[in-house]
Parts: sequence; structure tokens; C-alpha cells
Amino acid sequence: MLQSVAFLLWSASARAANCPETYTIEQLNAMLDSAESAYRNLDDGYPAIAQKVVDALPCMADLVPRETAARLHREVGLQQMMAKQEPKAQQAFAAARTIQS
Repeated sequence: MLQSVAFLLWSASARAANCPETYTIEQLNAMLDSAESAYRNLDDGYPAIAQKVVDALPCMADLVPRETAARLHREVGLQQMMAKQEPKAQQAFAAARTIQS
């Protein structure tokens, strides 16, 4: 619960970031869909696609709902696993589980 609250507070404060454009929840979910599909299909472009998701976070027009926040944490976990950063991956996956609870 604490992690989800922290994520929401971070998301709200990040809205003040200087971004050339803002993203809607629908756009973020579409980016997550693309990243998840690229991962499943072993697409060589996965790292760049997944990075777009992370780069969009400070530019969100709205607060991120719980289910999307959980997806984001799972995505970060996958990125950390690929980067061989197991402790960070475990933290991201644990945050996703906590948000879903």
C-alpha cells in the first residue's frame, strides 16, 4: 500500500515536469501493450519500446490508476531483469504485487 501511495504522489508531482507533450492513461496503456507484446515476441526493439514507457511517466496528464501502476512496475521489473539487476527487479515485482493486493 505504501508503495502505491508513493507512486501516486510521485506521479502527481511529476505532472509539473517540463514536457513537450503530455500523455493520457489510454496512451500509456497502449505503450505498455506494445512493450508487453515486444517482450513476448522476443522483439529486438523491446528495450527502446519499454524505455518509451518509462520516459512518458513524468509527462502524464492524469494520475495513474492502480492497475496501470502495477503494470508499470512489472514492466520495470522486466527491464531490470534484462539488465541483470536482480534486486531492483525483485523490488519492482514486489511493488506490483503490493499494488494489486
